Amino acid sequence: MKDLILQYLQENGTVKRRDLLRYLHTFVPDCNDRKMRAAIQSMIVTDGYCIESSYRGYNLITSDAHYVCALDYLSKKSVAIAVRKNCLIRNYARQNEKQTKLFL
Repeated sequence: MKDLILQYLQENGTVKRRDLLRYLHTFVPDCNDRKMRAAIQSMIVTDGYCIESSYRGYNLITSDAHYVCALDYLSKKSVAIAVRKNCLIRNYARQNEKQTKLFL
């Protein structure tokens, strides 16, 4: 599947996730969004490919501008995830505090 992804990105530039998934279904009928995303993550983390993932879709990083955009997008996502994590910690602590008071 990784070879198919790489070929599609090379031939089409920036591609929407749904279009890439539709293409992969042609060759890998049991492919789903989760499997495709896992393959792309593996291509980046394990195989050393430079693939930008953003609201525009997937793209091979071929310039400094693509690189900066990819890092900016990931930074914004990591901040949002950290905020969500901290809210979850706070909410869980509040919930447990209320439950503990019920048993006193």
